[in-house]
Amino acid sequence: MSGAIDGGQWGWGAGKEPDLTGDQQNVNAGYSAVRDHESSLLNAASEAVNFVPTENNGLTGPPADVYGQDLGTKSDEEDWCSLSELSEQSQVDVSAELDEWRRGLGYDAIGTQNRPNSMNYQDYNLSTLRSLAGQGDFYAIYQLLERPEVTQEERKSLAHEALVYGATTTIAQYAAAPNPELSRLIKAGKPEAAKQLLIEELAWGEYAAIRGDYTVFGTTVRSYQNRLKLFGDAVRLSNEDLKTISAMAHENVESINAERTARGLGELSLSPPKSAKKMFERKVGSILSGGYDLNYGRQFLQANSCVERHLEFFTRLKKSGEAGG
Repeated sequence: MSGAIDGGQWGWGAGKEPDLTGDQQNVNAGYSAVRDHESSLLNAASEAVNFVPTENNGLTGPPADVYGQDLGTKSDEEDWCSLSELSEQSQVDVSAELDEWRRGLGYDAIGTQNRPNSMNYQDYNLSTLRSLAGQGDFYAIYQLLERPEVTQEERKSLAHEALVYGATTTIAQYAAAPNPELSRLIKAGKPEAAKQLLIEELAWGEYAAIRGDYTVFGTTVRSYQNRLKLFGDAVRLSNEDLKTISAMAHENVESINAERTARGLGELSLSPPKSAKKMFERKVGSILSGGYDLNYGRQFLQANSCVERHLEFFTRLKKSGEAGG
């Protein structure tokens, strides 16, 4: 069984429409949710890694007064915060390292139908896809998640299978707290049930943070902010709720590791590469620049020198956008 885990171990802080049955409506809703989640993750991932300052966003180049005067000269072995500080070759090397790590989290399989390296998975029948999915093939799993004929029950099972094989990108399919369901529970006078559903989702968001997945974690933080705007105090987290979330996140790690061990897969890696840690710091700066003042995920949002630089950069970027808008 794994010991206590926190962010500190990395050094960044602790025609006519058919009359659908209810079941089919649920299936279609799940299918749509997969698409929306894929789009959200892809957009967030692209923003996190590929942002380039331009005149359109008010910054005409890498801000030397934020990241230093020696932009484009450093090697990965040196101390750096922004990719813009690295030499061209180091940027290539770091990007390759980051891509490989993210592939293990399932990002390469998102949007399978649109990816050239998906090996025409959309042409495979369900039997073949299920066989491949049982072997941990993320492309097959995502292809099945994108098939509207797949039931909600199977969808959740597939999402869990991906988690066991190391993915984090299927968390939303495994432990979602959909806004319509939260609204239904609250209107039915069951706010505690609504909050419990949300707590389970947020615990998996912290699980992603433990794994180093800054994209899923950042998406979860933003989602919680939006839920507060929609539902107010009914979903506001108490200190005890926060403790429960963190405990559940660690239990999720231990549960996945137990299943991996039973399958002979070995335990999950909780030590992401330097490039992923740097991207996490960048995500923290972005979150904090939006004035995030909630307690959820706070142990993963601690400042260090790189986070402070990113915070300054994103704060300037937001102000520039406001001035230009």
